[in-house]
Amino acid sequence: MGPPKTTAKRPAPSDSSTTSPTTPASAPGTPRAEEPPKKQPRKKTPEEQLPLTPLQKAKDMCGKCLKRKSDASNLGLTLQSIPYADALSSEMTAFAKKFEDLYLKTQALVNAQNNEEDDYIPHVKEFICLQKQFEKPYAAGNALARPDVDENPEFPDKTVDEIDSALVCRMAERVAEGKLSVSGAAACASDFVQDGSVKAFCFWKGDMEAHAYAHLITQTQRYYRCAQCCDFCLATTDRRSPELSWGDLTLRSLWRSILTPSDPHDRSPWTQVPGFEKKLRLFDLLHIVHLGTLRDLIPAAIISSLEDGSLQMFFWNDWQKLG
Repeated sequence: MGPPKTTAKRPAPSDSSTTSPTTPASAPGTPRAEEPPKKQPRKKTPEEQLPLTPLQKAKDMCGKCLKRKSDASNLGLTLQSIPYADALSSEMTAFAKKFEDLYLKTQALVNAQNNEEDDYIPHVKEFICLQKQFEKPYAAGNALARPDVDENPEFPDKTVDEIDSALVCRMAERVAEGKLSVSGAAACASDFVQDGSVKAFCFWKGDMEAHAYAHLITQTQRYYRCAQCCDFCLATTDRRSPELSWGDLTLRSLWRSILTPSDPHDRSPWTQVPGFEKKLRLFDLLHIVHLGTLRDLIPAAIISSLEDGSLQMFFWNDWQKLG
């Protein structure tokens, strides 16, 4: 008989979840490193778990009113040093007074330990409305008070007057971003023109959307999204009035005879700016001509010249000259 057969046992495959090719497996019997305990969220006390009473909510709102009053007052004082920001400065002062009045009314109920929710509802509604009205003027005031000259490559080595001029030129961007109302922009421009130095209003320029919103034309329903598509004339897109069709480009078109470059009842807030006139509103040629009417006129001219043979005749004559 030969020696007894022995079978070699293969090592158990390692767990890929605990070891990796770059990390050697720990020796047998080596205790694993303890993971740090997870941070548990702080448990609320029984008092904190209870819903706030109307009195507690009122106290919180009083604190917010005082904070807003302080913000408006401080910004109003800062804007007083900017020549063209008088309108915004006055607006901030008015907001500070409104927040203070609301605080006094609410605090009177708090002092009386009034815990009736119905008594606070009118003040809460007033605070919400006031807060919404305050957001945009406050953002505009902050933008004008802190132009970030050092961080803005548009204003390197500029004087204060030059920076002010550049900021006025960028007011359209502030309006588009919702940081400045159209009336606020016009008021700033008016103060800027009349600040005592030698300045004059030259022109107002913008695309058709800017014209519609900056000059309140949307209130008259005479802008590019309406049937009566122009506030300078009575041209219309309504097919029921072909005599006033905007597509009639002849020199005898009726809408040409009723152009109104000036309007005594102009609703535009820019009328308060010295030198502004309706006829000084420059149109955006890129959208009106190059991306607008010319896209229709040029193909129409090519098709018409092909149909009557004038285009072929034009090129045939040139070909004959070359030959």
